[in-house]
Amino acid sequence: MKGLLGKAESIVNRLMEGGVEPNASTWSRMALGYHKNNQMAKAVEATKKSILTSHPGWKPHIATLASCLDYLKGNADMDTFNWIIRSVEEKHANIHDTLMEYAKNGNPESQLVDEMGKDDQSLEVEMFGSKNDGMALAE
Repeated sequence: MKGLLGKAESIVNRLMEGGVEPNASTWSRMALGYHKNNQMAKAVEATKKSILTSHPGWKPHIATLASCLDYLKGNADMDTFNWIIRSVEEKHANIHDTLMEYAKNGNPESQLVDEMGKDDQSLEVEMFGSKNDGMALAE
């Protein structure tokens, strides 16, 4: 997976160098890749970018988001932790309650993951699949 993540990073960098700003889905997929490779500082940064570039109706990958919150709590970075919670509350009230439940109890509702309609594997196929040269990252 690390080689695939490097390929995705390269594609995103080329897009940005060409003046194309990745969207929320791209950053969310990058965060998933970083999370899967235990590069949590990068996952947090990509998650922040996904929130900043998100639009109404966009849904983050809740397991990655929860892992980022775990990482931030474990590193006592409550400023970023609270920024994520506030930002999600402002932009995506539909998942805010689940995040608040997670923040209190450390247990995101698995029902929300099902509701989001994508599991880790389908996101990886969408991000790195052989039928796709990675350009879906720029949607």
